[in-house]
Amino acid sequence: MTKLLHASCFRNCSVLWLLIWGLPLYTFSQSSPPPKDWYQKGLRVELDTTGKRFVKFGMMVQGWTRYYENNPGTGDGIGEEQAAQWDFGMRRMRFTATAQLYPRWVFYFQAGVNNQSFLGQNPPWFFHDAWGKYLLARQPEFRMSLGAGLHFWNGISRMSSSSVLRLLTVDFPSFNFINLGRSDQAGRQFGWFTQGNVSRLTYQLSVNKPFQFGDLDNVLPGGRAQDIPTDSWSTAGYLAWQFGEEEHLLTPFATTNYLGTKRMINLGLGWYYQPNASGTIAEAGGELEEADHFVWALDLMVDVPIGEDGMAASFYAMNYFVDYGPNYYRSSGTMNVGQPAVGFMGEMAVQGIGNAEDFSGTGNIFYAQGGWLSPRSWLGKAGQIQPFGAIHWKSLDYLDDASIRWDVGANWLIDGHHLKISGQYSSRALFLEENGRRNFWQRRGTFILQTMFSL
Repeated sequence: MTKLLHASCFRNCSVLWLLIWGLPLYTFSQSSPPPKDWYQKGLRVELDTTGKRFVKFGMMVQGWTRYYENNPGTGDGIGEEQAAQWDFGMRRMRFTATAQLYPRWVFYFQAGVNNQSFLGQNPPWFFHDAWGKYLLARQPEFRMSLGAGLHFWNGISRMSSSSVLRLLTVDFPSFNFINLGRSDQAGRQFGWFTQGNVSRLTYQLSVNKPFQFGDLDNVLPGGRAQDIPTDSWSTAGYLAWQFGEEEHLLTPFATTNYLGTKRMINLGLGWYYQPNASGTIAEAGGELEEADHFVWALDLMVDVPIGEDGMAASFYAMNYFVDYGPNYYRSSGTMNVGQPAVGFMGEMAVQGIGNAEDFSGTGNIFYAQGGWLSPRSWLGKAGQIQPFGAIHWKSLDYLDDASIRWDVGANWLIDGHHLKISGQYSSRALFLEENGRRNFWQRRGTFILQTMFSL
């Protein structure tokens, strides 16, 4: 059955790939290229003649067309078992405003919608970012800013504060936002932060008040650690040494795919810590034992141009060391529209229904991605192609085997990251629990066709 599902997914995705890529490539080859500066300046309002006081507006839309194989026990809208399905959703829609009202003051606001599927109408808009910072020092060898608000100056890794506009793969690996949807809001927390550089060492440090999350009723005797309500603060930080070109960020949104415009070689170290955020009960009638949320990570980014014709190579890897309490475990699915199949009596995956997969947990998580950017002369006016691949390897205490997911795909960069079409196929692992053990069981695939425009 699994082999038939994979074959069907591959066949359907291949047809879609040819239609979506082939026809536009022919069209663009017959037309003039878009002006290079269409998206670079954005919607900018100058507040004086010096260029040091301004307000800049931006916008971004990401749409997903998906074909994916459901986990066992998934039903359609009326509860009938459904092995696979097509859908369309709005992965992200954002509006931003960056204001530099005075040479040393910067304010940033971002609002929008995430994960609107066909199951939901009129999704709530919310603020992702609302913060300001003051530039205390801005010398080449020493820069320091101090700020506060609902912010994205995260710790742990470069990808924990990366720009969604300049990714190599279709999406983040998710666990890079280790507290996503729980003690944060779309990867953000309220707090104070400082960021800058000392020579080639960049830093961003923060003290935050996490969103309260958890339920003591979920903590069961002999069970795994669960999130519990706590009033404790969190601390986070990320340090990186820049071996290649230096970068100085006005906003926290780091790039992981420069398309050869910079020669970047960065080695980083980061962490996140919140005390008493998990709880366990060893046995029936026992006392609640609190545990801290602590994760630290190492990462490496290499993004370099090759030759004189626009070629480039991109590589990024990170390893998370997570301790959120004994057997802490999370599973989730991005824009998961799966519904329980009515009357299903078969075996179910540990991960759940729909497109759910392993998200994070106590243990080690390794991720690596790599890509190659084609020469500009290959497609001429039609842009550039960037094939890529990625691997997710998770050794979690809750699971008895390692969980492995892999991704392969390509970006068609019509006008850099500002206008692109991406295709990606992913294969995720499912686990079955038997006799108290949770071992690898089978795999499920997902194909995503993403269209993205940003200004």
